Amino acid sequence: MDEAAALIAIHTLRTSPVYQQAERIRRKTDGGAATMAKAADDTDEAAALHLLVSTWETIATILEGVENKDRIFEVTPVCHMHRNLKDSFSELGLKHARLRSADEFNVPNGGYGAKFSKLANDYDNWLLEKQKSAQYISGACDGMYACFG
Repeated sequence: MDEAAALIAIHTLRTSPVYQQAERIRRKTDGGAATMAKAADDTDEAAALHLLVSTWETIATILEGVENKDRIFEVTPVCHMHRNLKDSFSELGLKHARLRSADEFNVPNGGYGAKFSKLANDYDNWLLEKQKSAQYISGACDGMYACFG
């Protein structure tokens, strides 16, 4: 997939009404994603969190095949969303492990949220490589460019 097609796919995922509602729930929840991860499985908070994390895992999967990510990283809040979702990964991973046998839960490449975490690491490296200013980095990681997550 080329960079333009990836941008379209990411934009479509992040601007869907269901994703936008999930992001509103995250922003309104005291304690954010970490609190949502502890919610009962049949709650809106749990459903919203699963949708957010799975969307960002999908985005990371899409970007695995894209060579040049400059434009994507310029307009996609990778740092902001990873910062806001990462505290839920271990709790969600434990929940999933309790629901399945150890063999079924053999998640390749590092567990729950691993692809998204790798993408966030790639983004951090990109910031350094492109010598982005502290002001730019603060804006990116604080969600200035977030378009609602």
